[in-house]
Amino acid sequence: MAALSAWTKAWLYAQAAIFTLAAISGWIDHQTLASLSNADRNGDELWQAVIDGTAGWQSLVELGGSLIFLITAILILRWIYRANACARRLGAGGMAFTPGWSIGWYFIPIANLWKPYQAMAEIWRASSKPADWRTARVPPLLGWWWAVWLISGLVQYGELNLLTQAQGIGDLLAANVLRLLSDLMTVALSVMLARIIDRIQALQDAHAQQRGEPQISISESQPSQARMSAADGSSKPVAARRPRLVGMSGPYAGLSVPLSDRPLVIGRDPAVSQVVLADVDTISKRHALIGYDAARACFFLQDLGSSNGTFVLDSTGAAYPGQIQAQGRRLPAAQRCELRPGVRFYLASPAIVFQLMLE
Repeated sequence: MAALSAWTKAWLYAQAAIFTLAAISGWIDHQTLASLSNADRNGDELWQAVIDGTAGWQSLVELGGSLIFLITAILILRWIYRANACARRLGAGGMAFTPGWSIGWYFIPIANLWKPYQAMAEIWRASSKPADWRTARVPPLLGWWWAVWLISGLVQYGELNLLTQAQGIGDLLAANVLRLLSDLMTVALSVMLARIIDRIQALQDAHAQQRGEPQISISESQPSQARMSAADGSSKPVAARRPRLVGMSGPYAGLSVPLSDRPLVIGRDPAVSQVVLADVDTISKRHALIGYDAARACFFLQDLGSSNGTFVLDSTGAAYPGQIQAQGRRLPAAQRCELRPGVRFYLASPAIVFQLMLE
């Protein structure tokens, strides 16, 4: 979650920068249009002058702005989904918006005028006071952010109408003013949302630290190391001489997660998993359960009804039933299997292998 927040904020600031350039370019266009409005030219010459005077480097700025806007929008939606899921993991019960609908409402006409704001406000309250989130207050920053978002939509609509019905330089000048206003609003929206993300992340980090329940969130785009992400976002070496889940091959090679008699869910969905293997489509949202039984001095592994299975590779484990596959033995769903230290297993694909170790 912390890494996703950092990336989202970085792209938001990049968006603010590119739209600042767009506003500067728009002001140059405004000066060009204003000078043309005073020129004595016939219609054809006038329109050709408008085209020549407003083309230039603005096309590059607009192309860059469109690309950055698309990437930023995807990151924002993904962050909203994760923030909602993490708030639930912190103990916020009875939330009205699911992670999916917290972003789904952006695509529902009419309802997208207020539902996304309510979803974001709920995330803020649930992050501020998970145990009693309904009594938490929403800061003015959130209201200002949504107000500017709605106004910017109206401004863009007005600009589009003027451009499609333009009859002369006067209409183009008016549309240009609206474009300038829209670009400046996008800059403000980017900065405000980056601030909102930063504060929600800080609230969730603080509550996660109090609960002492860090989440191990892993992405294939990040090289895995033998470290665990703590609740405060720092990286701490894993303690030695403890039962551990260790990544042996694939993108998670070197990953080391301490285990205990309190089982951890391995899966793709941060709303229901403690060890999150992000960006691996073959792994189910809740794929398997892993832990260590100190009284019996053995590990335990349970498939949670995953689509693509949990497979044990080594024959050094305790007796366990399962269907024999070419690449290992598939564990039956919903049945806890005891395994000795040293056993290797994989989830869905033999390219990603983990080992159970006791050191």
